[in-house]
Amino acid sequence: MEFVYAEASDGKPLYAGWLALTDFSGIISDEAVQGIRFRKGNILVGNNTTFVKYFPSEGHNANRMFAGEIHALHNELVPNSQRDDFEPNGVYSEMRQALSKWAGEINKKYRRGMSEATSALRRLNQLNAEQKELEEKIDSGAISSDEKREQIADKLKQIAKKRESEEKTVRNAQVRGAFDAERKETVEKVLSQTEIAAKKVISLNKKIINADYATKRDLPTSYSRDEWKLYQRIITVIDTFFIEEPETAEKLRKAIKSELSVKKK
Repeated sequence: MEFVYAEASDGKPLYAGWLALTDFSGIISDEAVQGIRFRKGNILVGNNTTFVKYFPSEGHNANRMFAGEIHALHNELVPNSQRDDFEPNGVYSEMRQALSKWAGEINKKYRRGMSEATSALRRLNQLNAEQKELEEKIDSGAISSDEKREQIADKLKQIAKKRESEEKTVRNAQVRGAFDAERKETVEKVLSQTEIAAKKVISLNKKIINADYATKRDLPTSYSRDEWKLYQRIITVIDTFFIEEPETAEKLRKAIKSELSVKKK
């Protein structure tokens, strides 16, 4: 639990409360505990939706992700006749102002923070998969020109940079205890894969630099050196022109390679 307490401008206790620290992974389905509730003298004031107006945005959804209670302590905080809120007065305004600030803080710290951590974990997993795919491409001969070599090296650099940022977000959330027990194993697995992938970056860069062009063996030996150079220039143009469409570039290369696989007399 996290506790909250505030005093009024006259020095008297204004309110005290508690907030349940959950995994904040979604809306609490059980309405018996869903939402932050008000009490005065341990009597419920309003219901589990009364606190909605204190959140800066998406109040209804935000409130349903939290569970807690605010106990009104000041003698001027008086429930109205319907017991669905408090009578408006200066002390009530002070409470609204203080609780609105607190609601904004917990919304950012827990609700949005958890959402960011979950998204970062998902992106981290995707980046590791992208690097694995890139590694397979390098091993299978994806480097068909200097332009292609630069594209792959730049892609690897982007993956490493993004992964560093996402990993930091996930590890900070892990330290805060944001991930529940059910996801702990998944988080640790992704972080372990991330460490392995990060260590591979240096060796992959060396592979990229030292790799022969995949086009080196595209043509039969019956083609002359000048013919091979012309073919290489064509592949370079394709790689450059279709820089945003690598699959199209690869299809064109394969089609040309197939056409030239047997030199016509």
